[in-house]
Amino acid sequence: MKHIKKVLFPFIFILPFILGIIGFLIEGEGLLDAAYYSFALYAVNPLYEDKNILIEITRWLAPAVVASGLLVFVKEISQRIKDFFVCVKKDSFALYGDDNDISVLKNCLPNTVISKDNSIKDSANHIILFKDDTESFKFFNENQKDFNGKNIYIKSDNIEMFKNDSDKFKILNFNEIIARNYWVEHHLINYFANGRKEIQIAIVGFDGIAQRILDYAILNNIYSLDQNITYHIWGDSELYACVHSDLSLMNNDKIIYHSDDWQSNIELISKTDRIIFTLTPDTGSLMMLADKCADSEIHCYNLDKNILDIIGNPRIQSFGQSSEVFTKENILLTDIYHSAKCLNFEYACLYGQAKASDGDAKIEAEWKELDAFTKNSNICAANYHLIRKIITENITLTASELAEMEHIRWCRFHFLHHWKEGTTENGKKDSINKIHPCLVPFDELSEPNKQKDFEAIEVLNKVFAKY
Repeated sequence: MKHIKKVLFPFIFILPFILGIIGFLIEGEGLLDAAYYSFALYAVNPLYEDKNILIEITRWLAPAVVASGLLVFVKEISQRIKDFFVCVKKDSFALYGDDNDISVLKNCLPNTVISKDNSIKDSANHIILFKDDTESFKFFNENQKDFNGKNIYIKSDNIEMFKNDSDKFKILNFNEIIARNYWVEHHLINYFANGRKEIQIAIVGFDGIAQRILDYAILNNIYSLDQNITYHIWGDSELYACVHSDLSLMNNDKIIYHSDDWQSNIELISKTDRIIFTLTPDTGSLMMLADKCADSEIHCYNLDKNILDIIGNPRIQSFGQSSEVFTKENILLTDIYHSAKCLNFEYACLYGQAKASDGDAKIEAEWKELDAFTKNSNICAANYHLIRKIITENITLTASELAEMEHIRWCRFHFLHHWKEGTTENGKKDSINKIHPCLVPFDELSEPNKQKDFEAIEVLNKVFAKY
């Protein structure tokens, strides 16, 4: 569409000129005079009295084209001025690309400009949103010099946000943001506070969002040492199940992949405590399912508010709406990054050479020295602490229980990233071959290693209280 406009607008502007020349040539004028007379009509300055139909059309069409061009020019200039004043703000965002999310982001984020021609704006934050990842990274590489010193975010549904090892840009995976927020906002504490430790959860439609929801469920849904959470998966899970075939959850939790469609398993689904749809069924099926699953929570991704109002069932909830996902905090992740950086710094003070009196520059310097995996580990530890705070506010747990639960989370994080338990020559981890001797049940750890889990809780409590 953009290429069509580039060709169409100049053609419309020059069309009266061409018609005028033809008209004057018909009247017997030479080519140069015909061109001159035709050009004069753009300025509403007729230099020729005899007129045929083509000259008459030009007489009216040429000024109209000029006026329209002036309006477009004035609009373009005013938009550029408006964009300039938006971009000078410290929290401004410039959007580039062809993704459908651009217009949605524009409506949700403050101080946002869309670069319609993908020319680089002088903004504090830049978000690259092409439909194809290849186009996004090509655009970034072609404009690296202009992006230097700016905050760059590249949207991708295929790359995990915290696995990027580059300091030049951050990955923006909205599926991951949705999943991360989901388990914080729709936590399971009500079950455990009421003495329920055996919970059945169905995840239907195993697309990108559902896979990230399962990932964050594995990392965050650790509420008790004797819990038994079963995740039933319906959808195209063959690749995920194969990649994570050796995944250990370190407790009684389990994942069951179902090869048949969910509709043929209504009896099983009706016995689950929560059903999570990332591919929402039609309204009629949803209402019938709600009647059948009288005791189940039903959560649907981005379910239209009008449909929710029509159904009127409080057990059916929507999650992942654009207004909740496309926020400044979810994109910048200022709080979670800050907590993770401070957590890493506290560890550096505890086990390294850093001192508590060191300033923010040292916190940043320590963070930049980490590889992507260790950064991600700190981020996930800080993220789970949000759940831990909810747990400790509602359930009384001993320090030993919390330490063992933290160890389970730590092990799950490593297992999700394909680490294995094993011995090494120096007794320490082998990052190249992804082997760690501490990936064992809590009771099998040495006392010094058990102490590290106790210290992790103390450090996290300190970080969230102090920062």
